[in-house]
Amino acid sequence: MLRSCDGSQTQFNIVTLSVAFIMLSGCDRSVPSWPPADSYSTIFDSHTVIPEESLTVAMSNASVVGSVANVCLALGSGTPAPHSSQQLRAEIGQFLGESNVSVLVTTSTGEQKQLCGPSRGWRADGRFGGKNELSVCYQTNCSNEPMELGVEISSVTLSASPPLDVLGGYWESTNGFDTN
Repeated sequence: MLRSCDGSQTQFNIVTLSVAFIMLSGCDRSVPSWPPADSYSTIFDSHTVIPEESLTVAMSNASVVGSVANVCLALGSGTPAPHSSQQLRAEIGQFLGESNVSVLVTTSTGEQKQLCGPSRGWRADGRFGGKNELSVCYQTNCSNEPMELGVEISSVTLSASPPLDVLGGYWESTNGFDTN
């Protein structure tokens, strides 16, 4: 059996496993990249009414860095966790009402992608609504054609019927949850 120079088998095993992990992570796409990459950009940071007609906002420093890539809209504050899925749905429904929101992103190459959703969100320390912020997010990964990594987002176009009051909105993308 091989031993390290100082005779410590444990140290040798740790180093061997670390080197193997580093080598495999370059080949095995199931291992997330380290450190995780994040892209966050504010669309609007104060109370805004999303109109029935399109509202287009130019973006800077927004890109796709992982499989999670979406536009989120802060709706208000709700009850603190823990809460059930049904409770979260009801709380967000009070803010969202009957509004049907459309979200379209345009890339720096002029490609446009309609986002799907919404998914419901809750943050203990919200970005715009303070404690217990409730939000809806619209994802880019609606189909089998996800947006390519590295794509720059040049604008976000939103509309809502009927119009929707929001506290703020943001673009976010991360590879922190990628597993393949």
